[in-house]
Amino acid sequence: MPAPPGPADIDGEPIVAAFTDRHRAERFLAEQGEEADILDLNMVDAVELLADLALANAAAGVIFNDGNAPFLARIADLPALLAAHAPGY
Repeated sequence: MPAPPGPADIDGEPIVAAFTDRHRAERFLAEQGEEADILDLNMVDAVELLADLALANAAAGVIFNDGNAPFLARIADLPALLAAHAPGY
């Protein structure tokens, strides 16, 4: 799988880029002149995939919506954030 676009690290550890909708991802890639596969996942599947990346030491954090209202989180914090902000998932 090619490396995702976006910032390379948080506190020296690798991160991945994620977007809250496909249009944002496509726009970001176009603005960066990059090409990448876009995975379209629900929140639970996305958190599980990110957790797998963290366990494999492939990523420690994730930046959501880079370039347009971005927010950054450590992957280890995502389950608690999901539980607090999306009850029922």
